[in-house]
Formats: sequence, C-alpha cells, structure tokens
Amino acid sequence: MMLWKIAYRNIWRHPSRSAVVVAAMVLGIWGGTFIISFFMGMTQQQLADMLRQEVSHIQVHNPLFLDQIQPRHTLHSTSSWTADLTDDSRIEAFSERVIGQGLIASPRLTVGGLALGIDPAAETAVTELGDRLIEGELFAADRKHPVVIGSRLADRLQVSLNSKIVLTLPDAEGEMVSTALRITGIFKERSAAKSAAKIYLPVEDLASLLGVGTARHELAIYLNNPDDVPALEQELQAAHPEDLVRSWKEISPELRMIAESYDAYVLVIIGIILLALLFGIVNAMLMAVLERTRELGVLMAVGLTRRKVFAMILLETLMIGTVGGPLGLLIAWASITTTARTGIDLSMYGDGLEAYGFSTHIYPQLPAETYFTILAMVIGAAFVAAIFPAYRAIRLKPMEAIHSA
Repeated sequence: MMLWKIAYRNIWRHPSRSAVVVAAMVLGIWGGTFIISFFMGMTQQQLADMLRQEVSHIQVHNPLFLDQIQPRHTLHSTSSWTADLTDDSRIEAFSERVIGQGLIASPRLTVGGLALGIDPAAETAVTELGDRLIEGELFAADRKHPVVIGSRLADRLQVSLNSKIVLTLPDAEGEMVSTALRITGIFKERSAAKSAAKIYLPVEDLASLLGVGTARHELAIYLNNPDDVPALEQELQAAHPEDLVRSWKEISPELRMIAESYDAYVLVIIGIILLALLFGIVNAMLMAVLERTRELGVLMAVGLTRRKVFAMILLETLMIGTVGGPLGLLIAWASITTTARTGIDLSMYGDGLEAYGFSTHIYPQLPAETYFTILAMVIGAAFVAAIFPAYRAIRLKPMEAIHSA
C-alpha cells in the first residue's frame, strides 16, 4: 500500500508533466482508434456494396460457361434450381440471368462488354439495380427492346436517355446476331472498373436473341446472413453436382483479401501508435528518474529495496496508462458513435473514391472487443515502457545518488 501512495504522489509532484504525458496518450489512442474505425467503415462498406451490387454471396454457372462465356453452356436444370432456392429461408433473394458477351455500339464509339438479361424485380432484390437509377426507369413497358446502362458507359458512348445502341454478339449456335436497343434507364455504378461496360435488358429479349429459350446462364444468390454462405454453398453443390457453385470469396479474390487482411491492418496501425506512445512514456519517465536521483538514493539508503524501487516506477507508469488509455478510448467511442450515425461526407473526393469502389459517405465502426484489445495493448506498452527507466533507477548507488548535484 505504501508503494501505491508514493507512486501516486510522485505522479502529481509535477502535474504539468504528468498531464502532458496523459494528454499525449489520450490524443494518440483517440486518433489511432478513430483511424481504425474509419478504415473499417470504409472497407466494410466497400465489401457490402460490392457484394450487393456486383458479386452476391453465391453464384452458380455451368462449369464450361466461365471459360469463354459461350451462350450454349447454360445451367443444366434451371427449373430445379428455382424450386430449391425459392424454398430456402436462408436466401433473401436470387436472380436468374442470361449473359452474352459482344460489342455495344453507338454512333460515336464501339466497346466490348457484357449484356445481362434479367427479371427487373428479382435483379433489384439482389443488386438494388432499380434503386440506383438516376434517369428513366427499368424497362419501360411502352418501349420495345429497352436497355439500361451505367452512367460511365453512357458517357463513353456519348449517349443519353432514349438514345439507341446496337448490341452484336454470338448466339447459341455461334452465329453473330444484332439488335437495336433503346435506352430507357441509366444507373449510377460505384465501381467504374467493374460496371462501365455492362448493360441490362429483359431476360426474355436476350434469351430469344441468343436462342437459349427458358435456360439461364447464371444464378446470383444473396443471403440474409453471410455466415450461412459456406454451408449453403456445400449443400447446393452436393444437390447439383453438374453445375458449379462458388462463394464470393472464390469469385472475387480481391474482396476476400480485403475481408481477411483487416485484422492485420488493425494490428499494424495499433503497433505504430503504441510505438510512438512507448517512446513518449520512456522519455517522460526517464526524465522523472533523473530528476529524482538524490531522492531515490535516500529511499534506498533508508531501507527501500531495489525491487520496491523497480515496482514503484512501474506503478507510476501503469497509473498514467490506466488514466490515459480508458480516457482516450472513451473519447474515441464518443466520436465513432456520433459519426457512425451521421456519416463523414467525402463528396469533394467523390470521383477518386468511386473509381476504387468506395462510397462518398463513410460510417466508422468498431467492434466492442477491439476496444478491449486496444486497452490491453496500451497498458502492456506502458508496462514495457517503464522497464528501462525502472532499471536505470535500481542501478543507482545510494551514496553516489545522495551526493549527486
């Protein structure tokens, strides 16, 4: 108990210096924790947007279709798939697609791209396509051969609402076929790299053009709970061994890397922050030891053992850490909670962010267990930082320390 009292009094003997150390810890922990939450919010939002708008949780294809996207390689039994997916409560929505690869031409430019035949209601339930329209509507009922394209593709082709484009692609027999399409809707896509050369038209129109009838090329499945993906993937593959069932981690390795590398990024950021805090604490505590050389010599001369001197320096450092750590995390929690509701508007950097698939509004987030991890690491860093000053203190010789200037 005596050591606790001495350590506490020593801390507040120089309140300004102790306050500076605590303030440095608070600012460092707050800044680092908020950066981690911002990074997590950004990456999780990118992951969620890409899963919702591009990849889905699970996709199903004919194994041969993925090699060259040949229209003749359809799913082996579309009706069987539909029955199985409709009855599964784990599935939020699924979309049956017909896919063709060819040329998309306007009077100004011709580009290569994908044509997707979709059911508008099912596709909107999976990818929110209808909700992302910025002009027009999804397949106007009064228009023949309607098509919906992305805003970036519209800019490249120099077309607008009600313009005509021509789609040319091989059918199921390998013959080149063409059709003129009228643009009835333009949607906003977030990832220019993945969505710039993709158009959507009614599934019946594209199926008729390709000559595949009621067969489909792709199933995009979105689940209520992402944790169910591995189990459902295995079940569907076992029930339909002739087709290929893939989860989003297999479809998009870059998204898998983002999801799996987050913990490593967090540890790197925390490590950098703690390294800076460690040197700050070492500097402050070493100065405190050097200023109290004569005092420490007197304490050891009257019977305070080196072990107790060592423990006293450790206690002083840990006390500072146990004040600065929780206070910094409390301020970080308040900041994260507030911005998680309101979001951080980065519209001024919208073009750059959207080029990489990021949203212009970021909502920081941080799991509760991460706060405890950071607190434990801060206290651990404070303990490590105290070792060198404490070791320096116990190396003092009492008589020399008492007679030091």
